[in-house]
Amino acid sequence: MRADIIAVSVVAGGIAIIAATDRMDTAFNYTEVTAVVSDVKAQCYLESIDDKVVVKTTTTTDTLSCEEADELRLTHPAYLDYKTKGGVKVKFEYISPADNQQHSNWFWIKGDLAENRKLKSGDEIQIYASKETVRKVKQL
Repeated sequence: MRADIIAVSVVAGGIAIIAATDRMDTAFNYTEVTAVVSDVKAQCYLESIDDKVVVKTTTTTDTLSCEEADELRLTHPAYLDYKTKGGVKVKFEYISPADNQQHSNWFWIKGDLAENRKLKSGDEIQIYASKETVRKVKQL
């Protein structure tokens, strides 16, 4: 029983240290800047999870347009048990605090496709940009 408590404590402590290190890195080495969205592209893939008693196998396709993924899932017999998953690739322009020049970069945002598709070219978003390294960014 005591070994279980120690093991859980060590894992929880490790997770807390990693999270604190990332927050400190962001606080000391990044600054919040405004970026302008230049392109938004929804990309999807098909995923199937075969969850057996001992082994769980996840199978995915390459990325496709969401329309192609849905059509493939609905019309191709091999993909009938697959689910459509995906995200939005958001390309943006920003002024880097490292050299005060304009640069472009992109984020892959997973999750609610409908919500993330509302982003459009010209929208402003907030990002973290490295104070010292050009093109090094983080999502807020």
